[in-house]
Amino acid sequence: MMGRNTLESDIRRDNSHAADIRKRQKNAYDAEEGAKKVDKFSEEAQFSSLDFTLINQLIAERKATRNEDD
Repeated sequence: MMGRNTLESDIRRDNSHAADIRKRQKNAYDAEEGAKKVDKFSEEAQFSSLDFTLINQLIAERKATRNEDD
């Protein structure tokens, strides 16, 4: 009878260990995917910032051109 309890205990321990490994793998995958999203958003933010800079520059040039025409 003692052997059966030991076997069941070993199985529970192994299952728990396997669950921990799966959890760590999922966390690593989630972290990697999160880093990719951050990189993508950072890149998009850089383009947006560049767009606003160019738009502001165009507005300033048009204002200057209008002032010269007046």
